[in-house]
Formats: sequence, structure tokens, C-alpha cells
Amino acid sequence: MTDAIRPYPWEDFPPHSFDAWKEAAQQVLKQTPLERLTQHTLDGLSRPPLAPTYAPPQDLSPSLLDSRRGTQIPQGGWSIAQRYTHPDPQVLLHDLSHDLQHGLHAAWIDVSALNSTPFASALQPLCALFDGQGIPLYLDAEADAMAFSALRIAAAQRAAIPLSSLRGSWCLDPLGVAAATGYLHNRLEDAKHRTLALVQWSLQHTPQMRTLRVSALPYHHAGASVAQELAATLATATTYLRWLCEADISLEEAAQQMLFDLPVTCDVFVEIAKLRALRMLWSRVLSFSLGRSAEITPHFHARTSPRILTQRDVWVNLLRATTATFAASIGGAQSIECTPFDTALQIPDAFSQRIARNTQVILQEESHLGHVLDPAGGSDTIEHLTEQIANAAWGLFQSIEAQGGLPTVLQQSSLQQAISETAHKRLSRIAQRKDLITGVSAFPFLNERPPQPPPIDHNALRSRLASALQKHILDYPQEAISRSLRSSIEAPDTTQDPTTLLLSLVHAAHQGATLETLSNALSIDPRWQVPPLEPHRDAERFEILRDASDAYLQQHGQRPQIFLVNLGPIPQHRPRADFARQLFEAGGFESIDNGGYSSPEEAVQAYQNHLTPAAILCSNDAAYVEMIPQIAPMLKAAGVRHLYLAGKPAQHEAAWRSAGVDQFVFLGCDACATLEALQQALSIRTNHA
Repeated sequence: MTDAIRPYPWEDFPPHSFDAWKEAAQQVLKQTPLERLTQHTLDGLSRPPLAPTYAPPQDLSPSLLDSRRGTQIPQGGWSIAQRYTHPDPQVLLHDLSHDLQHGLHAAWIDVSALNSTPFASALQPLCALFDGQGIPLYLDAEADAMAFSALRIAAAQRAAIPLSSLRGSWCLDPLGVAAATGYLHNRLEDAKHRTLALVQWSLQHTPQMRTLRVSALPYHHAGASVAQELAATLATATTYLRWLCEADISLEEAAQQMLFDLPVTCDVFVEIAKLRALRMLWSRVLSFSLGRSAEITPHFHARTSPRILTQRDVWVNLLRATTATFAASIGGAQSIECTPFDTALQIPDAFSQRIARNTQVILQEESHLGHVLDPAGGSDTIEHLTEQIANAAWGLFQSIEAQGGLPTVLQQSSLQQAISETAHKRLSRIAQRKDLITGVSAFPFLNERPPQPPPIDHNALRSRLASALQKHILDYPQEAISRSLRSSIEAPDTTQDPTTLLLSLVHAAHQGATLETLSNALSIDPRWQVPPLEPHRDAERFEILRDASDAYLQQHGQRPQIFLVNLGPIPQHRPRADFARQLFEAGGFESIDNGGYSSPEEAVQAYQNHLTPAAILCSNDAAYVEMIPQIAPMLKAAGVRHLYLAGKPAQHEAAWRSAGVDQFVFLGCDACATLEALQQALSIRTNHA
């Protein structure tokens, strides 16, 4: 080649002003106001279609502005994590061994699987696999985190694994457990004392472990907005920070003990901004506490939100998980957990686990994500969103602090009430199909074939595990171990020195104490109680309708049906017919479609070949005005018990209802309420309250 490489011809793309864009956009929209393109979040934040040029606030220090970007890029990108819930410890160990050779960097073992390994010797193979090789392991035992920590320590010691090589987290999160379940196994002061015990011991013996898990999941699962989620997370971390600093642990050491566990949805821009905003907010808290700029990088573990996953058309969850993983990587999470697509339906099998893991591998190795620090930084849209979310969350956080901190707010249930109100708004938007769920409320597929759950003989598994536990109890009588442990816990030096408590638990684990024995020893009345947050998935209400339809199909050999009375040629009726078909199929109703009818008589004659109890009129407004006075009474006379019309009636509502139309469905109507009412009218069983 003889031609020299020349600079890109930017002169071919002359700059345009924001006003010029608005003028061009308004020409396309014609009579529709440009403001209609602006979206609004549940926090009341505005998301315009094109953000104006971003200018950083003058009252923020450069260090706070820089904190949103992070300070370092993980070597080779983020850590690929996976959650394991299989109840069979043998299968669990096999899956972990396999996955570690195929791209897995870290593992979260869920409480449902942990209950099958209730004593230290049973944990030894797991510890040898992870702790023996310095691979991060997260034992998510929720309320039993302290007891399982003792079992893991004892297992590592029995396997002669240096404690300094242990990596991961003890996942101690008493406030998160209380918010999710409504109680702790002891008083709040006891939870604080035990938190200090594990932190002080861990600082000396397991320096690579993070003791505390600051989880946003209880608030997110309950339907919190982004600002509420961040405010609760920040308030949790600040409470733990106070606990540790009051025990003369330095602020830097206290901050390094925390792992932020953050759910991520497929709202890409918002989720990227959320991670950046939390990084900025946490830096602000640390800077205020230190009296100077803080250079402490928080560890963000992001996971695909289980709230957005569906039980219907689960293959679409692959797209949701990929999108959320992309957002988490761009947002700068140090470790990411891509939730398998069938999680809401069953225990993930080897295939779905492999797909989830490979989703991250492809994004990392083939898309080369995770190699650039804050790639979204500088985007006007992202910067505006980051600032808006940070300001909204900071205001809510200050309100929590003004009321006495997170423990007080949880006891007063003001936070739970606020989140419940937000969840109601979210679910209302979903019910009205303003926020669509593909495969559930939009483009439902009634004839789908869901994946088959992996065959597990639960009775045989329970019997095998019970036999192993019974043999262990015979070899290590728990009553004597429990008495000794209680005596150690109640000794004066245990209440004075927090680390003595942990050593007592580890000693009991070496003696053969089971999880139940350790947990019972840590349980003290009266328990600390708060009103619990109620978790839910976004698609649940529609899925209940589909479950009722499946039951009807199994009982009657066909699904409940609705006849589409399409009036006029295809261009005239098709838009509203497609709308009606999707709406009713989202509730499990099979639509009897057609190419349209030219007269009321033709439509009624076609209906008489099916005689479904429900029918819906679909056409344009002009056809409605002309034909409804005649066709509605004819359809009712032919046997239609429930007659719907697709579209808003405007000034014709009274006349059309008088003619026989029972209900109108349109964009923004409460689709769930409409479908539930029809199911109940047709005596189709539904569990919705």
C-alpha cells in the first residue's frame, strides 16, 4: 500500500447544538411534545432522551468526583463468581471441582447447600478445594454466619491449611439478616459483640478475608428504588463502621473488612450509575469520618438480580443476565455473579451453570470488558444519572441517620413502609404493562416447553444425610459439647474479650459440634425483632395467572379462550388485535384470531363456530362508532358473557356499555386486574389474593 493513513475526517461531521437536535426531534414527533420522551424513575429522577453537557458541581472536591471512577483495574478483569445451591454435598463438590477448571474464580455457597454440611469434618473437602489453593470462598449462611465461620476455621485447621491463605468473606451481616427475616437469634448488642469478635480475630489470623457483608439484596428484593437501595446499603455500612471504630479498630481497617453485595438489573444506564454513585457516597462517608480525602477502594460484588428473573420463557433470562453482567462490568464491580437463567424455576443444573459462567468468560475474553477503568465516565447521560442518584440516596441516608441510624429505622418500620410504597408503584407499572417483561407480560408463548429440572431423589438424599448426621452425633454427643460451650460463652472473659467467644466456638467445632449446637449456643432471648421486608419477583403476578391457565389446561384439555372480533381489513384491525392478543395471552388465554370481518353478521357467524365465553372487539375508532351499536348486542345474544373492546371509549363509553361492551382495555390499563377478574368470573382457579 502506498497511501498513508490519514486522520479520521471529523470535518465531515460538523457539530450541532442541543437546540438543533430538539428542533429536528420535534419535527419527527410532529404534534407530540418532546417532553413525552423523558422517562422518570421511581425516585422521581428525570431521564431525558438526550442529556445536556455535563458540568461537575463546583462544591464537590476533586477526590469525591474521582471516587466514582474507582482507582484500579483488577488484573485480567473482574473475578468470575458463581452461586451454588445443590443440596447434595457430593454433587456440589463435583460441580465446584469441574467449574474451577473451566473459568470459575470464586464461589458462593448458599445456605440451602450449607445445611447439608453441618459439621467441620464435612466441610474439609470444600476447604481443601478452595482454602488449600487460596481461591475465594463465600459461605452465605445468613443468620448462621458466625457458626459456619467457626466450622470453616476448624475444618481448615484440621486440614493443616494456613489460615492466612483463606480468601473470600465470612459474610457476617446481622442488619441485613434482620431486615430480610425480621429477627436476629439474639439481642442487637450481642450481634455487635460477635461482629467485633470475628473482625478482631480475622484481622490477626485471616488478613485476606473480609468479615462483613453489606448486602443491598433485602431492600432490592422487596422492591426498593435505586436511591432507597443505596441509602439502606450506606446506612448498613456506616453502622458497622461505628461498631468497629468504637472498639478502637482503625477506620481504614474497618472499611477493608466490608464486602458490598449489590444486585444489578438490566436497566443498563441506571445500574452503571448506581455502582458509580455508591462508590462516590462511600468515599464521602469515609472522608467525613477521616477529616480528609479517603483512598480506600471498596470491594463491589455484583450479581444478576433474582427479582428480574422469570419462571416463564426462562430463555429470555439469558438476555437479562447478559445485560446485567455487562452493566456490572462497566460500573466497575470487582467480582460478578451471573445468575443462571433457570434459577427462578428450579435448582440450576450443570448446563445453566455453564452458560452463566461462560457469559462472563465471553464478555471478558472476547468482548474485552473489564480492562478499562470507568469506560462510561464522561458520558453526559451517565454522569447526570450518577449525580442524581447520589444526591437522592444521600438525602435518604441523611434522613435515616437523623432518625437514629438504620437499627432504629428498621425497628420503627419507616424504611420498610417507604420501600413497600415504592414496590407498589413498581408492581402497578408492571401490572399496567408500562414496564414490560418479555416472555411474560409481552410476547408470551403459551406453548413453551420449560427445561426439565435435574432429577434429584430428595427422599434418598435426606435419608443419606440424616444417617451421616446421626452417626456423627453418636460419635460426638452434642449434649456434653453444648454444656461445655455454654459454660465457655457465659464465662466473664468471653464477655470482656470478644475473640474468646470465637475461640470457644472453634474449640467446640473441633470437638464435633454441629451447626445446630453452635447456633443454639449463640441464641439468646429476647431476640431482636423488626418488621421484615417482603421479597418478590417482578413477574410473579402474571405467572400466577399462567399457572392457573396451566391447571385449567390439564383439567379440561384446552386453555381458556377469547375470540378476537376483528372488524375490517388487516391494516384497520391488526394493531389493536395484536395488542389484545398479547394482553390476554399474558393471562393464559388462548386467542382465536382471524383475518377480519367486513360486517357484524359475518363476525357473529364466525363467533358461533367457537362460542367462547369471552370476546374482544378490535378495530379503529371510526369502525367502532359505526359498528358497535349493532354488533355488541348481537354478540351478547350469540352467547358472549364477557365482551371487551380494545381501545379507549372517550365520549362513547356510556353508549357502548349500554350496547353490551363490559370492559375496555388499552395501553396503561391494569392488565393484571382485568385478567384476574376474567379468570375468577370463569371459575378458573387463581391464588392471587
